[in-house]
Amino acid sequence: MAVSLSTLFSDDKMTYDGRQLKPLYNYLEQGLEGDSLFAWIGPCQVETEHLIDGEDRRNSDRIASDQMLHLILELFHWPLHGAVCFQRLIGARCIQIIGELKPDLKLREIEQKGDDIYIDGGKLNVSIASCSANSSLIHFALNIKKTGAPVAISCLEDLGIDAKDFARRLIDQLSNEFTSIEKATRKVITF
Repeated sequence: MAVSLSTLFSDDKMTYDGRQLKPLYNYLEQGLEGDSLFAWIGPCQVETEHLIDGEDRRNSDRIASDQMLHLILELFHWPLHGAVCFQRLIGARCIQIIGELKPDLKLREIEQKGDDIYIDGGKLNVSIASCSANSSLIHFALNIKKTGAPVAISCLEDLGIDAKDFARRLIDQLSNEFTSIEKATRKVITF
């Protein structure tokens, strides 16, 4: 039986406000059935009441950026712990792609701390993993432009990286990784 991740990159511009991170969003709103990844480019404006991270909500934080590459993943039969691990794998794949596209960039200038990526001290992404009654959910977004954020950030534009090209590469790598992980869990003898 083939195992795959349904994927879609949309050219529709929409703002991520936190309400998209909910069960079956990718299916009901984008037509992606099963384990899925939906990506698009648009602003980010998440007010405190829509934050999933309890620490951020307690601190009355908000998340904002004028232009980001957004990914929403919904993974069925994955516990929250597995989704957090996959979330960190997304960060590692982002760093790998940056290295491929910008080999002159010194890897020591890029640092991954948990699910966050920093370049020259500026935060490149935002990310959260959560779960619902029937799935685990991940939002992972990378800054494309350096404007609109309430904190010091880095961005793909400053690196000279085209966001759509980056998105295609990342989606392909994550789809392949997902398939590989799923196949690996189906070929072992368990006791």
